[in-house]
Amino acid sequence: MKLTTDKAGLYRHFQKNPVLYSYLIGDLDDFYFPLCTWPVIENEEGDIEDAVLLYNNPRFVCVQAFGQTDRFEQLLTETLPHLPDRFYCHYLKPYRDLFRQSFEEKPLSTHIKMKLKNFTPHHSEDENLRRLSMDDFDAIIDLYEAAYPDRYFDERLLATGKFFGISAGPAIIAVAGVHVYSKEYDIAVLGSIATHPDYRGRGLATRVTSRLIQELQQSVGLIALNVQHHNVPAIRCYEKLGFIKHCEYEEALFERRIP
Repeated sequence: MKLTTDKAGLYRHFQKNPVLYSYLIGDLDDFYFPLCTWPVIENEEGDIEDAVLLYNNPRFVCVQAFGQTDRFEQLLTETLPHLPDRFYCHYLKPYRDLFRQSFEEKPLSTHIKMKLKNFTPHHSEDENLRRLSMDDFDAIIDLYEAAYPDRYFDERLLATGKFFGISAGPAIIAVAGVHVYSKEYDIAVLGSIATHPDYRGRGLATRVTSRLIQELQQSVGLIALNVQHHNVPAIRCYEKLGFIKHCEYEEALFERRIP
């Protein structure tokens, strides 16, 4: 195991399965890269065979463990002692037992990775559907508190201009944005999508997500997202817009066992 900052080498590796590695590709962008630590394992030619991502957000650490070769277990075994005592994790199910040797697990959910294949628009332009900015921060937080209190929301991402919302008076009642956006690496991952509980069942999430996709297609080629496998309404919404299922992975909170 070694640590690397070789963006080109990491990108070549992630192109083997760009939907699986969608977050990791996006995190190569300068906007995210300073928060990333990359343990890797290389072959004899010095090419990266597998990688782990530690995303060191000031509020939490998230580990992404998506191995693709027989050597990934070795890489993960060598990485585990260097992980923090508490972290969120996205990982493939075969590596659960390896994590559990050193950490207690609080499973969060099985998730599905989806990619946009054939976009079918489901929105129309109106004054209530608009691009959001930092001026809308308080209204966005109010919506998330009502609809999605356990959300992950990095307010820095509002600066990308890739958040759209639907308003009802001064309130924002539906929002769609990105967790990852990189024009340089030709990728976006949708996230922070929510509808106020009082307005659900009206197709607002579909409308606002459709508008976001229209925007993103002007600058990136690959658009992906993650969704909980049991969230049937959301999955139907995304399939209506043209997304297809790619693979499943696990999300969990791990805490190191005290000897």
